[in-house]
Amino acid sequence: MKSIGEQFEVGLVKLQQYIDKDIEVGLRRFGDYIIEYAAKSKDPNNRTYNLQDSYGYAVYHDGKIAGMPVMLHNVADEPDTEGGWGTERGKRFLESYRPRVKGWSMAIVAGEFYASFLENEKNLDVLIQAMFHSQDSFMQHFTKMS
Repeated sequence: MKSIGEQFEVGLVKLQQYIDKDIEVGLRRFGDYIIEYAAKSKDPNNRTYNLQDSYGYAVYHDGKIAGMPVMLHNVADEPDTEGGWGTERGKRFLESYRPRVKGWSMAIVAGEFYASFLENEKNLDVLIQAMFHSQDSFMQHFTKMS
């Protein structure tokens, strides 16, 4: 029979697994929600839809990707002006990104090559409103632990 200390250690490991699963599920729920939010109010005169296709997220644990990146759409019917596809650009970034933190983290992207130009130079909303909204909505995607 295991000692009290050994049983306690086993319990701590199981508890950490439960907490980690809840964090990952919450981050994924939040990611699904926030990329949908970010893309839904964009320009209705969009010609190629590559920017909308480039919205995505990935969840990371201890600097490594946990699962696969999640991309919002795949509706573009022609490549962008550089001959690429928004979905692929966003996915490649998320797969190659490595956060330098311990624990859980998340990256949310608009991976199309001109996304930062639209936001920084043209003052168009690409991700900024989603960032502000996320500050208010983040915690509602997690299970309350008691």
